[in-house]
Amino acid sequence: MLFIENELFFQITGQLYLMRGKIYEALMNRGLAARNYKEALRHDIYCFEAFELLTQHQMLSRNEGKFNFSHLLKLSTHIVFKCLN
Repeated sequence: MLFIENELFFQITGQLYLMRGKIYEALMNRGLAARNYKEALRHDIYCFEAFELLTQHQMLSRNEGKFNFSHLLKLSTHIVFKCLN
């Protein structure tokens, strides 16, 4: 039960960061928009919209993109194994 509550908290927090990123992007502040999209992914690795906005608008450097993708892959693998045990 505690795992589900924590998961819900991180999903909601991720969505809040996603909304903040969209607001900053509308205000033409790409730096803060990118920072909030990254935070959305850190809180909710399944937030595909944040990932899509980062990559679609080329807000990631090449090294940063590689790091984020490998980090997300490790996190998702960890969550799958945690759910199976």
